[in-house]
Amino acid sequence: LKEFRLFEKQDIRRHGGNLVVEASPARSGDTLYIASGAGRVYGIDIARDTIVWRFDTGSDMEGTSSLTRDSKILCSVEKEFIRGNGGMLKLDPHRRGKQSVEWFFPTGNVDFASWKGGVIGSQSLWESGPDRSKHWVAFNAIDGNLYVVSLNTTDGKTVGFDSVTVYPKPKLLLKKNIGGAISTPIVVDD
Repeated sequence: LKEFRLFEKQDIRRHGGNLVVEASPARSGDTLYIASGAGRVYGIDIARDTIVWRFDTGSDMEGTSSLTRDSKILCSVEKEFIRGNGGMLKLDPHRRGKQSVEWFFPTGNVDFASWKGGVIGSQSLWESGPDRSKHWVAFNAIDGNLYVVSLNTTDGKTVGFDSVTVYPKPKLLLKKNIGGAISTPIVVDD
């Protein structure tokens, strides 16, 4: 029905032609959100057949984005093509540019197979019950750890994926070494 080019011309050279979309879209109303290997998350209005929002990381982004109950976007960020660390992002698609970032959680940079760090898989979300301070997100990282962080509670600041911008950092609830992983954890029975 419709095709969208999810990269810019300058990405071809910067990413060595590796511009593959390896994630599935997430839908909120009439908007599809999808992470692209060209280093962006796009919002596509399917009723108007147009790209209405985008957020640039510069990194290869391979995990499928998740939407929270309040329509925020969770995105995994790989280390490839960026100066800073990869990790996990929470974005507000009602804002533009750096103002979109609600928080960033950096993971360690470690060589594992052909990866250098960050998060390759997707994340799992737990939003049960009315107490938003007890909602969390879990993800596996190339640095060998399973992380569980608060979805809505921040704990200080951290340097972002660009190695320059400072963002709020979510509260770390659990860090468990499981070995380098490119997988997605699953939440079962709370």
